[in-house]
Amino acid sequence: MKNKEYISKYKVFVDLILIYYIKNNFDFKLDDKIIQDMDIYFNNNYIYKNSDQIKDEIFKIYNNIIKQHEDINQINFLFKIFGFSFFEKLCFLITLFYITEEKYKLIISCLDNNNNYGVCINLIFKICQSLGFETDYLFDDLKLNILGLDREINNKKNINQKIMIISDRILAYVFKKNYIDSEIKDIINFNNFNNFNNIKLINNLETYIKNLINFNLDKNNINKKLDLLVIKGPKDSGKKTQIRYIMAKYNIHTMFVDFEFLADKSLSELEIILKKLIIEAYLSKSLICIYNFNIINNLSIKYIFLNLYKYFYFVILISENKFLDTSCLDKDKFLINSFMTQDLNELERLDFLKFFMKDSDIKLEDLEKIARGFLFRIGEIKTISEKYFLVKSVNYNKNLELLKKICLETSNYNFGNLATRVNYNFDWDDLVLEKDCKEKLLSICNRIKYKNKIYNDWNFKKQVSYGSGISALFYGPPGTGKTMAAKVIADQVGCELYKIDLSQVIDKYIGETEKNLKSIFDKASKTNVILFFDEADSIFSKRLNISSSNDRYSNIEVSYLLQKIEEYSGVSILATNFLSGFDEAFKRRINFIVNFNIPDKDSRYLIWKKSFPKEASLDENIDFIRLAEKFELTGSSIKSVAVSAAFYSLEDREDKNKKNIIKINHIKKALKDELEKNGKAFLSSDLDIY
Repeated sequence: MKNKEYISKYKVFVDLILIYYIKNNFDFKLDDKIIQDMDIYFNNNYIYKNSDQIKDEIFKIYNNIIKQHEDINQINFLFKIFGFSFFEKLCFLITLFYITEEKYKLIISCLDNNNNYGVCINLIFKICQSLGFETDYLFDDLKLNILGLDREINNKKNINQKIMIISDRILAYVFKKNYIDSEIKDIINFNNFNNFNNIKLINNLETYIKNLINFNLDKNNINKKLDLLVIKGPKDSGKKTQIRYIMAKYNIHTMFVDFEFLADKSLSELEIILKKLIIEAYLSKSLICIYNFNIINNLSIKYIFLNLYKYFYFVILISENKFLDTSCLDKDKFLINSFMTQDLNELERLDFLKFFMKDSDIKLEDLEKIARGFLFRIGEIKTISEKYFLVKSVNYNKNLELLKKICLETSNYNFGNLATRVNYNFDWDDLVLEKDCKEKLLSICNRIKYKNKIYNDWNFKKQVSYGSGISALFYGPPGTGKTMAAKVIADQVGCELYKIDLSQVIDKYIGETEKNLKSIFDKASKTNVILFFDEADSIFSKRLNISSSNDRYSNIEVSYLLQKIEEYSGVSILATNFLSGFDEAFKRRINFIVNFNIPDKDSRYLIWKKSFPKEASLDENIDFIRLAEKFELTGSSIKSVAVSAAFYSLEDREDKNKKNIIKINHIKKALKDELEKNGKAFLSSDLDIY
């Protein structure tokens, strides 16, 4: 191992001590065999000096180099942070050179005859006595480990017989090599978080940590309690990220330790691991942060924290357990303070998405939709970005779909059989509605998009009586576009759409309907989905006349649904065919009421044209104006006719090699089916122009 320059002055110190000890304990001449065998290449000037001169030189070097902590190199730093006495320093230095240079191994072996197992404490004891130095040795738990005195070979030996061998971790530190003990390398990681200015911080957490840091740097604060800062919050809520950010801001190294690894260890195993962890924290000048923390074994917990209490003033604990029990810890030794993570708002989610996705090709407007549509935590956003970069391609549209897919998989929505996810691929151009209706839908979208800014940034949440949720009631005949409008809103704002059929949620047994509704809203509250209640008139009716207990209970169900809609911070849309089923008290509590009328002639004409994709071949003689004038159909019925006509065109094709064309007779057949399905008669004379 190549020695660093700073090592040389310590070698001179050890050389002088060994010469002094030899001169005072062995009768020799320069040509004596013992000197030749030991192969001592000391400076002859030292050999010829008398003992007092050498002793003066030893004291001079010790006072000028080794005792002075201002010269903070690796060795002096070790001596300072672990509180080495002179005797312990000498143990360390002689053992260090015994391990690293063959010359010293030969000398020590000759002087002590310890069969090359290491340096015996008894030899250092004799050397100190010879010099007249104090022979005090403290050897606390950490120094026992550093000097290898707690190794199995020393178990049955008294202190003077113990053999010292410095651990590999300490040797690596002295010689400035990267090394972490194999027994702990898998349970620790260090602060490597880049500075991120827009991070969501727990209220007052940074101030609290800053005060703790300043307090513990004060040398007068000795024998104080160990501050245990407990940060609680759900998985992926950014607990470690917050610590990384704050510590990086104040240039403090943090060593994260996985508690799950420690929890199932025996006390004897814990003893060894804790020593190594504490030494690693000291060497890396790191604060200890224990994550995945949970009280499992009180005996182990007490042992762990009593050890930390000996060596630290400040330790951070990270836990997913909201109701963490720390009652087993002695309040005289530990000061416990807890903080809870906070959910990100939409703008904060966007900040993290922009940070973690900064090297992607995803557009800002699409990131905004994801930030609005998914209530992701910091850790989830980081995981999503990592998955995305592993599989992204050069095609933007494919990448966007890939990102959406990863978001859906990460969100893990699960409403069981109470709600169904609705796929949507519609935009504003697909909606053919009256101007007033379309303007109201646009207002709903804007309300969703700007809700965070109005309620939080402008603090309008204080002015809202029923919460920040958004509710809408769509009413009108079947097929007039209520479901399609909900799909367009979902597409525009980036939220997932879940359809709830209230006829399936309502249960004949008392209390079951409320239970089903509670389940839906509890699950929705962990997401930001749009809840679309179809067939809402199945639960709502005018609450004016109460003639039976069933009517009274129905009112309870309606009131409960209204309460949950008001409590839900997301979007709730109810669709009904009949507005008359809703009383005025209910309608006053809804943000938007949108009327979907049967389309007029001009609207029907546009729907007819939009209902046939450009990939379909149409007979050029088809008159959409005539169709719009003669048949008062809803948009849904017109689209159904278009699809059926396409199938009829394939059935009529005689030559399969020819291109199939949708003709008016195919549309006639489809019209007849649709009208008869709705109880209306189809008159061919209405299309006698053909």
